[in-house]
Amino acid sequence: MHFSTGAQAPETARLHFRNQADLVVLEVNAEVLGAALVWEPSRGGSLFPHLYGALPVANVVKVMRPAR
Repeated sequence: MHFSTGAQAPETARLHFRNQADLVVLEVNAEVLGAALVWEPSRGGSLFPHLYGALPVANVVKVMRPAR
């Protein structure tokens, strides 16, 4: 599972998941993940969320399949 913000998701999908036939995007309520969600710098210094722990299914707000 790869976490990104809503603004980061399109570029993340383009770079890392191009042509992935079974890609599913989950919208998650990040606020309730607490300390398990850590913001770390990536290429270019942008901060990306990383989850260090379980993702409770109850925190999934929406399930989407990207348009092709």
